[in-house]
Amino acid sequence: MRTTRETDIRVNIMNEIILGIQVIKMYTWEKSFAKIVYEIRNAEAYVSIKRLQDFLLRPEKKYPEKTSEKLQGENTPVAERVQNLDCPEKSIRLGAVTAAWEPGQSQQSNGIFDVNVEINSGLCSIVGQVGSGKSTLLNVILGELDLDMGSVAINGTISYASQDPWLFEGSVRNNIVFVEDFDEQRYSQVVEVCALERDFELLPQGDATIIGEKGSSLSGGQKARVNLARAIYKQADIYLLDDPLSAVDIHVGKYIFTKCIKKFLSNKICVLVTHQLQYLKDEKHVILMNNGKVEAEDENEEEGGKEPAENQDEAKSVKTVHNTDDRKEQQKKGAINLDVYKTFVQSAHSCFFVFGVFVLFIVAQFAWSASDYILSAWVDWEEREMAANSTEGVPEDIPRYTESYESQANNSAFVPQSREVYIYIYSGIMTLCAICYASRAFAFFQMCLRISINLHNQLFRGVSRAKMLFFNNNTSGRILNRFSSDINNVDSVLPNIMFDILEFCLQYLAIVMITAIVNPWLLIPAAIMSLMFYFIRKLFIKTGRSFKRIEAMSRSPVLSHINATLQGLSTIRAFNASELLEKEFHDIQDHNISCYYLFLSSSRWFALWMDLVCLLFISFVTFSFLSVDFAMGSGKVGLAILSSMALIHMCQWGMRQSAEMENQMTSVERIVEYAELPSEPPLESVGKNAPPKDWPSKGNIQFKSLSMRYAEKGAKVLHNLTFNIDAKILIDGIDIGVLALHDLRSKISIIPQEPVLFSGSLRFNLDPLGEKTDAELWSSLEQVEMISVVLALRGGIDTKVSDRGSNFSVGQRQLLCLARAILRNNKILVLDEATANIDSVTDTLIQKTIRNKFGDCKVITIAHRLHTIIDSDRVLVIDAGRCAEFASPSELIQKENVFFKHLLDQTGVTGATVVD
Repeated sequence: MRTTRETDIRVNIMNEIILGIQVIKMYTWEKSFAKIVYEIRNAEAYVSIKRLQDFLLRPEKKYPEKTSEKLQGENTPVAERVQNLDCPEKSIRLGAVTAAWEPGQSQQSNGIFDVNVEINSGLCSIVGQVGSGKSTLLNVILGELDLDMGSVAINGTISYASQDPWLFEGSVRNNIVFVEDFDEQRYSQVVEVCALERDFELLPQGDATIIGEKGSSLSGGQKARVNLARAIYKQADIYLLDDPLSAVDIHVGKYIFTKCIKKFLSNKICVLVTHQLQYLKDEKHVILMNNGKVEAEDENEEEGGKEPAENQDEAKSVKTVHNTDDRKEQQKKGAINLDVYKTFVQSAHSCFFVFGVFVLFIVAQFAWSASDYILSAWVDWEEREMAANSTEGVPEDIPRYTESYESQANNSAFVPQSREVYIYIYSGIMTLCAICYASRAFAFFQMCLRISINLHNQLFRGVSRAKMLFFNNNTSGRILNRFSSDINNVDSVLPNIMFDILEFCLQYLAIVMITAIVNPWLLIPAAIMSLMFYFIRKLFIKTGRSFKRIEAMSRSPVLSHINATLQGLSTIRAFNASELLEKEFHDIQDHNISCYYLFLSSSRWFALWMDLVCLLFISFVTFSFLSVDFAMGSGKVGLAILSSMALIHMCQWGMRQSAEMENQMTSVERIVEYAELPSEPPLESVGKNAPPKDWPSKGNIQFKSLSMRYAEKGAKVLHNLTFNIDAKILIDGIDIGVLALHDLRSKISIIPQEPVLFSGSLRFNLDPLGEKTDAELWSSLEQVEMISVVLALRGGIDTKVSDRGSNFSVGQRQLLCLARAILRNNKILVLDEATANIDSVTDTLIQKTIRNKFGDCKVITIAHRLHTIIDSDRVLVIDAGRCAEFASPSELIQKENVFFKHLLDQTGVTGATVVD
């Protein structure tokens, strides 16, 4: 296996771009990320297997299997983790535990320090501010972190629901049941207590509906509940639930807490991490975390000494779930379209360069053929000289050859008459051959490098400019397959094949000409052989091309499986599903290998028949000189046989390579397919459609009779919305439909529901375009209460962010996304549940910052916590995609039988509070 550091970096960045494409598009970062990808692509040159070797030699992390297992820290003999699955007394005990995601940082924001906890039964709630170590504590119990000090004793089996929902492509039922046996009664109970019954009624095929990668077909609340249902469905003694209530609305959250956590799990140990303090008024076992330590336990004090009402308001998901068939990768049929070859050649971006490469091939072949001809003439000359100077008896047939060649020599325009001349001529021609061969190789592979880089750039542009529906319908593995395997074929496989084919075509013409000069009758079997090669190739290419396409398609599930597995490692280990996932991976990989084996077997069949035809031809040529009386010297006979052997070798190899080229051109076909995807509208407006430089100055937004759908033929998800915020959508009187995407998106700050960070520095994540000063960056961090966290990091603002921001908690990621929006300083701010995973104290401070920083802006908030939007100028209530209520909060609560007032009653926010 050959790999490069640059290739790994490029593919990893492409994976992050695919997963975070929505954020990239909303923040108009396409050009910034394109520049990064292009630079890495250009640097992709040196091959190294050292990192692969280092990875394989790293010690494996062990986990308990059947009974118990002790994990001893390498540097600290007192660190241990023991899990006893069969102990009748179920419990969790942590004694003086110190642990961190990175060694030596346990006292910083990403670790826990000197934690002592004992949980024997019932519900234990863990609360604390963002980054206080709540999720880290759960991961210590799971065994995801090595202990620096202390001990962990687990008595019983564990089930786990992660804070960031992990869903894989498959049916909703498969995501819930996962690796457990299907129990219809328990399944029905879990669906009921997790409030999924209504969702199953709305989904096209109920729980058999196929959801996309990472649950792309579900809303945030639906993802959280399916993720929770998987944890609850597993029969376990201990349930670890990491903030499962933040993504659901208030009445659903209350239902889940009462029916599921309090009642359904009443006989189990349940550890609940939550920011929803309203549910914990009557709970007796509450742990307050602060800066990685247990600050208080068994106390019913509110977090931070306050108890602000925490409200949630989840819009019902009307998202279209596409049919399974729409998600399948389409296999092309028939021969490779000529437009694919045309695109491949045009990617060199220089017709003169391509023409020059072909000229070098012709000159190099002419020089090589001339060297063969001079060598054969030299041999004949030496033979004549030897015969003329021989003093011994000469056989009777020698004069006949000598006379014949003397006659030919006398009729030649130029025949060297000395050995020195032959040496000079031959040496000169061979020097020319060396120069031409080196030049053509350099020029050809330089051309291929240019083509490969340009094809990659076209592929990236096509994918990055594709509509969001494309990413919803295609898994990341399917897209990455183009950027990894297909690009690798264009990089390393196709150039070698095309080089061989060009060499074959020219050598074939040269050899046929030499053979025709020496013995024209040999053209007849040569023509027959060429026809047989052609028909065998024609028979093979149909099958080989189809096998290659099937093999390429079977590779996508392998990449998708790896990607999904890496994103859900904690859940997979908690469910002891590693062996099952490994077996599933082997099944997928075996399928891919079996497809490749079919292609390989058909290729060997083709090679076998080519060898048989070549054997017949060389036998005919050799015996023809024995059976037919020809008047020629041994040099010409040797040249004819040598040329014939070279001919069959080149014909065989050339035909095989020409067939292989068409097979490998399927990679170019797949690249061109994605390079020519339907694109979004233009990024920048020109002419009269360009907005004023100070637009929008007020941020007024109007929706006029707006209806929208996710897919062109899908059902409408918004119906005839018309309202004014003081979509046909007008911003400051300008119809956004006529604006280019960058002109529009650059003027709107959006914080998505799922916080997205990219690998790189923290500075890059805040300001990828490099437009802001350090003072502005630190100011934005201060306004979102993250400055102390960043100052505690070793690199400060230049700290490296891990893959998908895994070295920050979900709440911290949301705050960093908010800082990113503050830096843009736009007149329009859209918050999509931006503080769902943040504690109430921090949330209050953030809401204050938003009101101060964006006081003169239009702020559109989609929130679960109603107290965060209770002072809004207007509230829009959407039901089944239609505008159900739209007025100020004070107006809505004075009306009877309105949905908004019903939600307020459940949160405990009084009408007087709203009026005030």
